Amino acid sequence: MRALVFSALFIGASLVKLGTAHACEPGPKREAALARTEEALRLANAKPPNNDGARIAIEQAYVLCPGPKVLWNLFVLEIRSGQYLSAARHIHTYLATNDPSVTEEKRTEARNKHLKSARENLGALEVHAPSGAVLSIDNAAYPEGYSVEDIVELSPGTHTVVLELAGQRRERSVNVKVGEVSVVKFEDPRPIAAPVVQPVQGPKEPEPEPRPVPRSSGLGCTQSGACVATTIGLAAVGVAGLAGFGVFQISANNATKDAQGLEVPGGSCNGSTSAECARVRQLEDDHSSRLTLSRVSAAVGGASLIAAGVLFFAWPKPNKGPSAQLYPIVAPNAGGVGLSGRF
Repeated sequence: MRALVFSALFIGASLVKLGTAHACEPGPKREAALARTEEALRLANAKPPNNDGARIAIEQAYVLCPGPKVLWNLFVLEIRSGQYLSAARHIHTYLATNDPSVTEEKRTEARNKHLKSARENLGALEVHAPSGAVLSIDNAAYPEGYSVEDIVELSPGTHTVVLELAGQRRERSVNVKVGEVSVVKFEDPRPIAAPVVQPVQGPKEPEPEPRPVPRSSGLGCTQSGACVATTIGLAAVGVAGLAGFGVFQISANNATKDAQGLEVPGGSCNGSTSAECARVRQLEDDHSSRLTLSRVSAAVGGASLIAAGVLFFAWPKPNKGPSAQLYPIVAPNAGGVGLSGRF
């Protein structure tokens, strides 16, 4: 029996005997496959090597005697001759076979070395589709050896993906780039069935009647230490705010008077950089900032006094379900304290 051995240059350290291929029974086909494989070996070992000729010869051998060992040689030569897409397809076919000669070690080498090498020159497509869908790419069936969850290698360019399910057809166009994985997502085209509502068995328990919210009258502040302390605090903030209003108002007016009392060379500070004009501008800025502070102080003081009054007169009596909440109010030119609650 003749046996053909591929050198380590092409298939690593493994020795491929064509007679062990499952489809190579003795006969004319096997003899022709041996001849084509010998021709592939001769072309691959030529100086320089003829990888294209070797690939064509091994393709013919694979047609005559398909098997995982010949398939291994085929995708290795396809990568060497730049046929990356065909190599990727044949690697997936190799990984999907259940032949006992395809060991886990060989699967790992095919996946991590040869498939990786092919993918470096291709784009890829990741399809998300509902279970049971039939997919096709560019009017061709989904590649052999791939599942819906697999990444499908494709040549760079625009491709069309079609989904068919339950008599429905959906189509997507996607641009594939080298070294990138493009994603296509299909929603389930089947209509969503309305949920079936099961009747309630047995007597239905009566719903509880709503209970009224307890209400209470005001003027309970004198009976609550928290209310008295809060009221005094708000009143103090209010008085301080009104006092601050007066102080800042007077200070703003004084800044204006000081500015008006300065003598400016030429009677105008437009475009002037003199010390007097600089002082005038500083006093004008002081006037503006102190005027703003006086307004904020007045707002905070007034709001605090109002909140103190409301709190004192509206505070509910104890044990009547009171609900009250204080919260600050801050704005660019104003501030204060708010009160909300249920009495």
